[in-house]
Amino acid sequence: MTMTGQCENLRGTAAFVRLMVALALVALGTSGCFLKVRQMRDEINMLRAQVVQHRQDHQALEGRYQLLQRDIETQKSERDGLARELDIVRERNSLLTRVMDENQRTQAEALVRDMEQRVARENSLRLELEEANARIETLENAKVLLEGQLDESKAHLDELTATLDATTGKLKESTELGETLRTERDDARAERDDFRRQVQALQSNSSDLTQRIETLSGELRDREKDLAAARRETEELRTSAQAVATARAGDAEAHGRLVAALREALRADVANGNARLVEETPLRIALPTDALFEPRTVLLSETGRAVLERVAVVLAAHPWSALRIEGHTDSQPVATMPFVDNWDLAAARAASVTRALAQRTDIPARKLSAASFAFFAPLGSNETLDGRRLNRRVEIVVVP
Repeated sequence: MTMTGQCENLRGTAAFVRLMVALALVALGTSGCFLKVRQMRDEINMLRAQVVQHRQDHQALEGRYQLLQRDIETQKSERDGLARELDIVRERNSLLTRVMDENQRTQAEALVRDMEQRVARENSLRLELEEANARIETLENAKVLLEGQLDESKAHLDELTATLDATTGKLKESTELGETLRTERDDARAERDDFRRQVQALQSNSSDLTQRIETLSGELRDREKDLAAARRETEELRTSAQAVATARAGDAEAHGRLVAALREALRADVANGNARLVEETPLRIALPTDALFEPRTVLLSETGRAVLERVAVVLAAHPWSALRIEGHTDSQPVATMPFVDNWDLAAARAASVTRALAQRTDIPARKLSAASFAFFAPLGSNETLDGRRLNRRVEIVVVP
């Protein structure tokens, strides 16, 4: 039962009590009845006090209900805000993932796009060449047609000239006949004038046709020049494509010879773990630093010098563009002075190998460079001894 219902019940009870009191006053006329009436009034006052208290409690409950309603709306608003933030974070993560995937495909796609552009350019030039041939054929047909029309005009002009000559002869004969033939002579003169106008008109048309033929001939010469230029460009592109293909084939062949020579020269070193070949492009020669250097130093050991000598002999006998010597470490902190950290140690070891290669006269020092990767390009897990041993290395990257 709600607070309002309780209040209504209390009001009904109070009315009933007042009715009973009135009836008791009528029925009882003695002083003892007044005492009971007084008691009933006290009870009525108590009931009224309870009604007031219940009303106050009801108002307090309504206030708490409104506060709870506002708290619920606030919580819902915060929940919606958190959901929107979660969606934004998910979209950012998805975008970052797509960007990382796209960055990994960029280099391969760039090469594909370059070849596609060359093929598209060659196809475009081929289409332009075909269109130019079609336009030339059309112009040649128009030229033949105009030449036919010109021949017809010349023939008509010759016919009219012959007619004019014949008419002139007739005019002379008519003049000799005298005045009787004057009318016929005048008619002949009029006919002659008509023929002359026709001849002039045909001569004008002939001039226009001649000028148009010259214009078309000029356009034909321009088209032939464009066609020749397009053919030259197509031939240059074809020659360039053949040169690129030949260069790539030569690079692949040179790469294969270099790999075979290194595999043969370092056969024993690879077998005992003092060297490792990564035969992809660019070629990498990985040398473990545990065998390459003296313990806890950047000084080359006897084994390391021998391995580097075998590598240098092979590199000196084969073509390449550049050598990049990369230093790598494990993730353990550096405990050997004077190195500050793993960056410093990796750089010093890479520089030591670079210096040893640069001291040879058959390897150009200008093509050598050193780089430090510290422990940020591991081959194995830095949580195990074997993984850390694999990560401690110097790699010679052969740029073809």
